[in-house]
Amino acid sequence: MGDVRAISAELMAAKTREAQKEMAERHAEAAEAARAARSSAEAALVKVERLQVEFETEEGAIRARSRREQDARAKALQERERKRAEQRSRLEAELTRRESERHKLVLSLKQVLTQENEAKKKIAEDEAPEEGELPIPGSAKSGGGVPKA
Repeated sequence: MGDVRAISAELMAAKTREAQKEMAERHAEAAEAARAARSSAEAALVKVERLQVEFETEEGAIRARSRREQDARAKALQERERKRAEQRSRLEAELTRRESERHKLVLSLKQVLTQENEAKKKIAEDEAPEEGELPIPGSAKSGGGVPKA
């Protein structure tokens, strides 16, 4: 019966060693998985930091480009407003010049019309018979001559 106990103890020891070996292998696999997970997490953190830097760089570049474009649009708008003001000023000066010219022409026309009326009066007075004078039929003074066209 001592042999049975010895065999039984040896069997038990073999099973224990086998269980310990399996546990050691599982522990090694778990440790390797933990190292791989840690390595992946560290790589992910590095990637996140790199992406954060890239994002901040791109964000800064986008903001700078946006400011430049906004400044360019503002300058273009100011330039258009300046040109409009210049154009308006030129047009107002031209309008003033033309109004002045028109006013001079109107005054000149009034003067010509006044002179024409005065000339007509003078002609009418010159053609009218003087006191005591009788109109001569067919003479230019009597108005009976050649009709005016």
